[in-house]
Amino acid sequence: MDIELHNNDYKRPIHEASSMSHARCASYLLERGAKVDSLKKADWTPLMMACTRRSLEVIELLLKWGANLSLKNKDGWTAFHIACREGDSDVIQRLLLANCELWRTESKTKRTPLHTAALHGCERLSRFSWRG
Repeated sequence: MDIELHNNDYKRPIHEASSMSHARCASYLLERGAKVDSLKKADWTPLMMACTRRSLEVIELLLKWGANLSLKNKDGWTAFHIACREGDSDVIQRLLLANCELWRTESKTKRTPLHTAALHGCERLSRFSWRG
């Protein structure tokens, strides 16, 4: 079986498992050679997909396998921007634990993760400790 088989959008099984919060499936794929930072269309990583679902278990797994928190999609968003858009404080805290400088990143339009959180109505995150 080709672990890196992809569709027309370059979405691989690891993207599907991550976006559907299937940690056991993601683990199975990673153990068999799936690339933790593979890119699908618009440069989305499995970590970004997991952040859209607020899937802390999958996020933990991807970080354990060395997911790169600095990768940006076509809009310049990192997984941290996506996590801030979703507003899950546990996910945000976990990502900041992995890299406390994430809050300093900017998208192509110069939007920071804090801007993203505010834009999407996550006002309680503005009171979050952004310094790790």
